[in-house]
Amino acid sequence: MKRRIVLIGVPSNLGVDISGSNFGPDKIRQFLIPELEKNNINFVDLGNLFVPEKNFLGDSNEKLKNLISIQRVYRNFSRLPENFFEKPNFPIILGGDHSIIFGHIKELTKKKNAGLIWLDAHGDFNDESTTVTGNIHGMVLGAIAGNSLKKYFDVDKSLIKEKNISILGARDLDLNEIFLLKNSDVMVISTEKLKENKMEYISKAINRANDETSGYHVSFDLDLVDPLDAPGVSVPVNEGISKEEFSNIVDLIDTDKLLSVDFVELNPLNDIDDKTAKLIVDSILKLCK
Repeated sequence: MKRRIVLIGVPSNLGVDISGSNFGPDKIRQFLIPELEKNNINFVDLGNLFVPEKNFLGDSNEKLKNLISIQRVYRNFSRLPENFFEKPNFPIILGGDHSIIFGHIKELTKKKNAGLIWLDAHGDFNDESTTVTGNIHGMVLGAIAGNSLKKYFDVDKSLIKEKNISILGARDLDLNEIFLLKNSDVMVISTEKLKENKMEYISKAINRANDETSGYHVSFDLDLVDPLDAPGVSVPVNEGISKEEFSNIVDLIDTDKLLSVDFVELNPLNDIDDKTAKLIVDSILKLCK
């Protein structure tokens, strides 16, 4: 059965609290849709989920910025079509800041037992007691893994088991976040290690993600890539992987068990000649083959 790409955008900057990532989904589409059509790739575009304006009265908690508004975004994921996760559909989520993906993972894991590969310069494993910024995009993976933040999103347990989660490319972790990760069963691979042996660590991450699951999701945060090659992000971190290394990583993803993917944190306001957006499009086309 031939796969059908299903696109859904989530134009949110609520989790990062910096303007720009809310323009990400439509910028990606600007280059992606013509390429999908030119290559005769079967796809449907469901448009963008509704993202509310900030609730300035309800979102005043500096440890959990924009929480009320983000909760509304997550609830909107439940309104996706009933067959969204069923074959031949292959969902691709276009962000938006990284906080959006909790809503997708929540709906995915209602239907499937999934693993997760998190490609990111950051750990996103803080909770409301360890966060430095109060930005929920830096806490979303911790919530997925079942830390105390999950209670704010109507979840009473982890969405994905820690043994099935890997963070690849980390190079900017908070001190308390490091402690949380060391006391977890999440595999954390630094940018340096990933550069040294991409094949080994991608293989390990895929094996972990497939351990007693029905498949896995891959989350691509573009700040994984060095700002010289991907300047269009909200929180750039120097000494990342090159665009060629990023392309090699995408090539190593086993699409047979791949349930869905996301590409997040594109900030077109910071991009140069749309090079970050085009890198995303090239990666999606690879995954569509």
